[in-house]
Amino acid sequence: MIKLNTTLSSTLVATVLVAVLGLFVQSSIAMPASNSPEQQNEVKKFSPGIRIGYVPHNAFLVDNGIASGALAPLMECAIGYFENVQFIEMPSYDRMMMSLEHNVVDMGLNMVRTPKRDQIAKYAIDLYNSRILLVTSKDDVMGSNESLGVIGVRRGTEFISLLEVKGFDIDMKVKSLDHLFSMFQNNYIDTFAEAEITIIDRLLSYDEANVDYDYRVISERSGGAYLALDFANKYKNVSTAWQSYANSCAYLAPSLDG
Repeated sequence: MIKLNTTLSSTLVATVLVAVLGLFVQSSIAMPASNSPEQQNEVKKFSPGIRIGYVPHNAFLVDNGIASGALAPLMECAIGYFENVQFIEMPSYDRMMMSLEHNVVDMGLNMVRTPKRDQIAKYAIDLYNSRILLVTSKDDVMGSNESLGVIGVRRGTEFISLLEVKGFDIDMKVKSLDHLFSMFQNNYIDTFAEAEITIIDRLLSYDEANVDYDYRVISERSGGAYLALDFANKYKNVSTAWQSYANSCAYLAPSLDG
């Protein structure tokens, strides 16, 4: 569990977020000068304590209090709205929703909006577009099932049902992301589906190495945060104010489109 329980003045928030171990953001990342601080300063920050739950994944990992991954810069900027934060690591999104329902946490971060989740908690804010990509080494990424060659996917993921609904035959199911990329690089599979924020760093490294691949978006949803209903009812304006603050952080959202 990561805690920051000291109430901070507005002028010290960015500095402390970077300096104190156990925070959600990378200690090596400073707030960019282009982050429209004047616009953010117009929004009064949220001073009451807030417990923020998160599930570690490839786009956001914490090691000894230091965060890394494609979402870390965006989260550093957006979470600057809150002055008194306690971060709580969750083992899964199912546990996150249960914790929101029973007020164990006030916020669930980095969550895609779904109708089922909307029944349990209040969706608060859009922070990024969560896109599912179909990545291929074949010439025609817009081609048919047959032209995409051998299609692989990670076991136990939503991508299996997504591909089936869209009429794609899954030829191979692998155990992990590392296994998936190993199979792709060694030409055992030609095409795979995966979340953009999970693989963006790997695909950017492909670009640097001039590895030939193409992709298309097969699904897109909003990604952001949920609030526990009791917390949302107590602080009715927090979503609107936070959105106003976080709007200037949007350019930090990771995307292969640049």
